[in-house]
Amino acid sequence: MAAVLRKPLRSIVPWLVVVAIAVAGEMFDMRDDVASLGYWRWGASLHDILNTVFWPTVLLLLAKFGIFFRGNK
Repeated sequence: MAAVLRKPLRSIVPWLVVVAIAVAGEMFDMRDDVASLGYWRWGASLHDILNTVFWPTVLLLLAKFGIFFRGNK
């Protein structure tokens, strides 16, 4: 996402876009859950969001604190 937005890996903007897309996807899943099951499986949605943002968060933190991406500052 950072490359698409032309932002450095240490910028929080690409991470926020990933979070927004993950939440939007789960909103669609919530709508489907309620329509088909009659209730929202919010635990499954939270799990999906956390799985989606895990690696972007790792990359953001590594870039932010300069552990691997020294040339990115």
